[in-house]
Amino acid sequence: MRTWHRYVGLAVLAAVLASGRPAAAQFNVGLSTGYSEAYLFRGFKLADSGGVGTASAGYTWKNGLSLQGSTWNWVSFAKDQKAATTLDTHLSYSTKKLPVSVTGGYIYYGGQLGGHIQEFYGQVASTTLPGGPALVVYHGWRAPVHTVAIASAGNAWPLGKQWTYTTWGAVGFNEGKTYAPDGFAVAIWGNNVSYPLTKDLKVTAAVDTHLPNHLYDRSFRVVPSLNVGYSGSF
Repeated sequence: MRTWHRYVGLAVLAAVLASGRPAAAQFNVGLSTGYSEAYLFRGFKLADSGGVGTASAGYTWKNGLSLQGSTWNWVSFAKDQKAATTLDTHLSYSTKKLPVSVTGGYIYYGGQLGGHIQEFYGQVASTTLPGGPALVVYHGWRAPVHTVAIASAGNAWPLGKQWTYTTWGAVGFNEGKTYAPDGFAVAIWGNNVSYPLTKDLKVTAAVDTHLPNHLYDRSFRVVPSLNVGYSGSF
């Protein structure tokens, strides 16, 4: 069975929920580091507790077009020290003239847990409806050939003057000869609270609940995590 290394789909969709339409051209950068109790990729558990680090950079033009690149890295705390790496490049477009944002991108999954899988993906996300519903479709054109569709929605609320609570959910379906048969692939409910340490630096505690599905696991998996992240623009 070919292994995958992380649930990139939800990370991309969660970012859309927090995105806004640009008011001016700008560069943006992001860095984060943290801990997760387990590593699940689209409902499939690949490793127990480990450390996570991310880095991203991009540029947004005044017309609403943005180009972004990011990397996601995982190192297991187990004796085997298995690692995973993701490289993600995507182009997005958002304008006040349209009620949606459109994104197209490419992802490479590397490391011992990545399987050297490559995917193209396309996403449409609402910029006007409550919850920011989004649909993303991934397609792997090299072995194993596959298609995965994930729908998500979520929202954030202030808790007092500085804390923020965010909740979101997603469901996904798989088609093709990948690590699992065709059909319902994953369902997840995420909750997190964040606190700003400075203007651009915040700490986030999250609990993701992976719901039972008929492909991998018929039990609930609850995965807590903690991370500190920097996000700035200039």
